[in-house]
Amino acid sequence: MKQLFNEMKSPFGKRDDIVQNSPGRTDLICDRRPVTILMTGTIAPPSGMPGTRRNDPRIRQREYLDAFSFYLNIDDKFVDRLIFLQNSNNSLKEFTDLAAASNTQKQINLIRCPSEYSAEMGKGYGEFMMIDYGIRVLRDSGIFDNSSIFWKITGRLRLINISEMISTSPEPYDLYCDLRYLPFIKDTLGGNSWMELRAFSFSLDFYSSVLENQYERGFVLEKEFFKIVLEQMKQERWKIVPRFRRQPVIQGVSGYSNVSYSSPKYRVKNAIRTAARRLAPSLWV
Repeated sequence: MKQLFNEMKSPFGKRDDIVQNSPGRTDLICDRRPVTILMTGTIAPPSGMPGTRRNDPRIRQREYLDAFSFYLNIDDKFVDRLIFLQNSNNSLKEFTDLAAASNTQKQINLIRCPSEYSAEMGKGYGEFMMIDYGIRVLRDSGIFDNSSIFWKITGRLRLINISEMISTSPEPYDLYCDLRYLPFIKDTLGGNSWMELRAFSFSLDFYSSVLENQYERGFVLEKEFFKIVLEQMKQERWKIVPRFRRQPVIQGVSGYSNVSYSSPKYRVKNAIRTAARRLAPSLWV
């Protein structure tokens, strides 16, 4: 197994960075440039974090490791770099060991991010402060150009059909996401006037120009980012695709409800959204 260890240089200090490899799916065709997956992680949430019921660091670390292993094994033709951002002070040795034991040709970067924020600011604040930091490090590294495509994924979750979502994504785009807006049902199926932030895809240029430094806009960033994206769509500067072509299939446990995404409640929501996406794609369910 070929291994290459390196260090990502940035003005923010030393990074854990490792490059290694793994097999992956071969049943789908991908005729486009591979993407970078950007996993976000908070192994030990700040005490008193509102809206977070899954707080045990041991459980969370295992979930991050399981997801990290899953994305390591995505076929390299879809994903050629995996980045894990982490903003608590837990050791990342198990992640480097897991990468070292794999066969992947992916570039792997583990980046420690600052964690100096008050729990009352909320998990969205902490997550997107972390992403901003990571994006600055990556931008300063010179590895990426403005057109580089990232898929941001909440790090404890496994986006089971990520290969299909990548292979069926529109091309080109600056933002590929899922917006929800159905005034007559309000929040019956979950957040309304809402941008799905567990998973979305963007170009480096779009994030740097539009989404960076927006984490202080409000407590529920899904609603704030929805407003930002709608405004950008009106301006028509960017290529924004506001609905996924495929329904995301997520495995894991919600940090907000502490309920599995495989539970009947979430399976019903997923079935409704899958049907609407196929039969009435103009409905932002």
